Amino acid sequence: MIKSCSEKMAYILTNNNLIEDSECSVYAYGFEVMIASFINFLLTLIVGFIFNKFIHTIVFLASYCLLRQFAGGYHASNHRNCTLIFLCMFLTTILLSNMMIHIEYVQAIVLMFSICNYIGIFILSPIEHRNNPLNSKEKKIYGKISKLIVTILLVIIIIIAKFNNMMDYVLYISFAMFWSNIMLILAKFKNGGN
Repeated sequence: MIKSCSEKMAYILTNNNLIEDSECSVYAYGFEVMIASFINFLLTLIVGFIFNKFIHTIVFLASYCLLRQFAGGYHASNHRNCTLIFLCMFLTTILLSNMMIHIEYVQAIVLMFSICNYIGIFILSPIEHRNNPLNSKEKKIYGKISKLIVTILLVIIIIIAKFNNMMDYVLYISFAMFWSNIMLILAKFKNGGN
């Protein structure tokens, strides 16, 4: 459905001479990614609203999407699987965050957890996707940006973790780093360690 809709949008642009025929497939793919991302974003916001975690959801999405855009990593084989995996990740984040917030030494645990994920992301990123290959210059740029983003997220975690009333937001940032790291590890295994 998403693919046919995006192809129709690109076809309309071609028919109205807004893009060249040779660019049609590129625009169709761009529309496909944009529509799928919007659906993921909207469904995640709805889940966050249902669980009364709307601001937490925005914190998670901002952290995860920004980091993932430059760090890269594993991608599902189709949009349905992508949506299901992402919603499972987010529901797991809500569940575990709700449990962890009541642990006595949650700050220390989250800090160690975040540092481990920071190291993983720092070492592994960026990992390109076959639909978005990067040349050596882009890899360097994406690597620097992903390292900067993950460093900023870790600094935010360290600063905000000192305030008990902000700990639940810290958990969502930390889980965003965790899932990004998992996606990098999965991509590394899928690519045979390359």
